[in-house]
Amino acid sequence: CSSDLCENFFSGCTSLENLYLSNFNTKMSSSMSGMFYNCLKLKSIDLSNCTFNTGSVTNMSQMFENCESVTSITFGSLFETQGVSNMGWMFKNCKKLTEINFESPFNTISVSEFSEMFCNCQALTKLDLSAFKITNNATNMGSMFYGCSSLKTIEFRTDIDTSNVTNMAYMFCDCVSLESLN
Repeated sequence: CSSDLCENFFSGCTSLENLYLSNFNTKMSSSMSGMFYNCLKLKSIDLSNCTFNTGSVTNMSQMFENCESVTSITFGSLFETQGVSNMGWMFKNCKKLTEINFESPFNTISVSEFSEMFCNCQALTKLDLSAFKITNNATNMGSMFYGCSSLKTIEFRTDIDTSNVTNMAYMFCDCVSLESLN
């Protein structure tokens, strides 16, 4: 992705099972919206050992949406998110996703859109969001965890700021296994 857009780059690659991105340079990209959208057979995504520089990215909406077979996603230290304003639907319908590793510096300081971010991640049992710095930029958290039926614990930072959030509708709807919200 040498252009300013990596939108829908792998979108619709419904037979893609494995992906090796060691020399994949995203330094110039401003949008990764829908990048892996509908990669139905992709099993795991490890972005920790590649030149996945996201310092210029502002939009990650629908990035992994409908990756129904993916079981784990690992982000590396070059996965910078301090300029991202939209993470809505990012992991929506990743039904077999059991693990997301948010290494530092997974920074959500500029994010305003969190709606349906983890919606229907039915296999997730725990989610550590302590790397997320949610500030007064956040405005929409509607259905953020909707349908995460196996999710037992969610770990947040203690300095979360939801003072400007106008939508939290259905945020934890159908989280029938939720036992701990810290």
